[in-house]
Amino acid sequence: RMMFTNSFSIGSDSLYFQAGIHRSSYGPIFDNGAVLGGYAHHAPTFNVVWDSGGMFGVTNTYMELSASNYYGDEVFSDKRLAMQTYSFRPADWMEFEFLQSVVYGNRFDLVYFVPFSFLFYNQNMVGYEDNSLMGFSAAFKLPRNTAFNSVVFIDDAHLNDFMRGNFDTMLKAAFHNEFTWTPLQKNLRRLSLDYLAVTPYTYSHKDDRVDVEEFGTGQDYIDWLRENANYQNYTTY
Repeated sequence: RMMFTNSFSIGSDSLYFQAGIHRSSYGPIFDNGAVLGGYAHHAPTFNVVWDSGGMFGVTNTYMELSASNYYGDEVFSDKRLAMQTYSFRPADWMEFEFLQSVVYGNRFDLVYFVPFSFLFYNQNMVGYEDNSLMGFSAAFKLPRNTAFNSVVFIDDAHLNDFMRGNFDTMLKAAFHNEFTWTPLQKNLRRLSLDYLAVTPYTYSHKDDRVDVEEFGTGQDYIDWLRENANYQNYTTY
């Protein structure tokens, strides 16, 4: 399908607002990221960024997504993603980042626009039915034009079980590691080795507001899945 892209920005090098319709990618593993990958479809995107190039940086992102039904064969509007990231660079060769995001729909909610807030707890104000994720990333510039990048993006986990040493418990998460070499050669721009592991059901979300027992037959439930949008899955169409 044909798609035109555009972008507009205003501000300074350290503080600016940017808006456009384009593909987006985020994280130290830029081309094939676990957070936002460059292969995702175009979407209206709005960013507010503060980053002076020093020790700290903050990014607030809002995206208008396209929802599908539960079979992925019909498109709906009114789906959104809000994301906040906080960067910390203790040295010029290393960077750490905390990131959090929420996917929701069928409404517009200002609670996810509050800066310097914990989006998972903000979700409590609207019923805990939205799809919230959080994670951490690290990027290291190593000698001889090499680098190591790592991302952990957590969808859901039983943290109490992990604290007790019980690792046979629920874990919905993506783990991504990458080692790159950028030689100073004309015919070889970049060589990378990366591994992405995604546990089952990561990026999906169950909407507890839907009670299966309310449907008279199984066919009634199938029809409902075809006629209604999935506003929680971490996808866009």
